[in-house]
Amino acid sequence: MKPPLCEGCSLQGGGYAEGEGPENATILLLGEALGSEEEDSGRPFVGGAGRILNFLLQKAGLRRSELYITNVIRCRPPRNRTPTEEEIKDCTRRHKLGELLPTFNLVVLLGNSALLAVTGKTGITRWRGSVFVPQEGVKVLPTIHPAAIMRQQDMFPIVVADLQRAATEAISPDYTPPKQDYTLEGNVGHIQDIKLGDAFSFDVETTHLVPNPLSITLLGLSRESGTAVVFDRPRGALEVEALRNLFFGTKMKIGHNIMFDIRT
Repeated sequence: MKPPLCEGCSLQGGGYAEGEGPENATILLLGEALGSEEEDSGRPFVGGAGRILNFLLQKAGLRRSELYITNVIRCRPPRNRTPTEEEIKDCTRRHKLGELLPTFNLVVLLGNSALLAVTGKTGITRWRGSVFVPQEGVKVLPTIHPAAIMRQQDMFPIVVADLQRAATEAISPDYTPPKQDYTLEGNVGHIQDIKLGDAFSFDVETTHLVPNPLSITLLGLSRESGTAVVFDRPRGALEVEALRNLFFGTKMKIGHNIMFDIRT
């Protein structure tokens, strides 16, 4: 049953579910809205997405019973559609989400609606895995909504990694901005420097979501946290040969969104 504060809400969705979890939880998991099973039970994340969430948490070494879980929208929107920006603003205002967020060491934003509600940003695949402070006293880590894993199963290990990082970040509410030292015009000398390390990480940017080598626009390489060298469509013979030797060598390679990159 909906509480009095929902009276006059423009959404007029069905069902209602408050958040649930211990008062001393250090992590808040914030989702989008209710599905049919959540609507029937009056509890968040108990349907298909909830079962996936439970599995993700298990793999990440987190216990659901130690987390606080709720949604941006506390009811089920008509036809299970995505809530609008105005509906998100209205519901978060009515339920005083802004007062709830600072009581946790970390807020994990599950999907685009949660990202928009707390940070005003869009594009969950762009922001996922990042830790930042969008407002004073609120540290967030966005990641993919469990429901999206049903359609993109290759994202499963990525979300597990995000949740593992969440466990570490939730130890304290303090935030230390990461070191950032980027070289935007990489050359052969930078590749030789990368080869001096024991391992390196890489990230490939493409123009399309469908794997295709011709869609590659940027390649980033790093051998230590907070530093990166960027190559803009490396085509020179020396660069290409140096990169080939680097990637076909025996050093450990750590890829960002590796399940996509290895198909590109």
